[in-house]
Amino acid sequence: MPRQVDGEWISDDGRWRWNGHAWQPVQPVPVRKPNLWLRVGLVLVGALVVIGVLGAIGWLVAIGGVALVAGAYARRGFRSWAGWNRVPGLSTSQPAAAFAVVLALYTVVAPAGIWAIARSGGGSNTAQVSSAAPPASSDSPVDVSLPTATPNPSPTPTATPTPTATPTQAPPTQAPAPPAAAAPPAPAGCYPLTNSGNCYRPGEYCRNSDHGATGRAANGEAIVCRNNNGWRWEPA
Repeated sequence: MPRQVDGEWISDDGRWRWNGHAWQPVQPVPVRKPNLWLRVGLVLVGALVVIGVLGAIGWLVAIGGVALVAGAYARRGFRSWAGWNRVPGLSTSQPAAAFAVVLALYTVVAPAGIWAIARSGGGSNTAQVSSAAPPASSDSPVDVSLPTATPNPSPTPTATPTPTATPTQAPPTQAPAPPAAAAPPAPAGCYPLTNSGNCYRPGEYCRNSDHGATGRAANGEAIVCRNNNGWRWEPA
């Protein structure tokens, strides 16, 4: 029997309306669906949020899921809620055991699994960072053996010939300049010698090849080349 809705007569099946002269089909109100990409984006964002939450407190959600599964198995009225039919795999007509198993997969197994994966991923990253750390440097001194310098033979002084004047009848000319005096020879027994053949004195710098070597100064004192504000010959 037709009924009146908002001043118009509508057929029992709701498909026809009376316009005063004849029955006209009722035009369904178009339902605008959201954009497909928007829905996909919202689903992805929601999934990431859920995974992040379960990765942090998944163990707590799993404990609550155990209580939820126990209540669903024990109370039939809890399973009769029509909203369970919207969850994939759940139905109010399922047996109690099957309903509890599917609900446990959602509320116990999935949260605990995501939490365990997040924990194992964080532990492996920490282990990789620890293994990549450089080894601590050792401050222990390194024993470096240096060759011991051997004394060089002392040079033998050579006699300088004395020039003799030859009398001549030529007019006097300017006498030739005397030869330059040679450097005094190094005393015998000192070693090592400098590059110019002289003896070292305490406090003088020593050569790179003499680092750690021992010797004897010009006065006969034992000396050693050690690093004292620079490599110097110091009394031994």
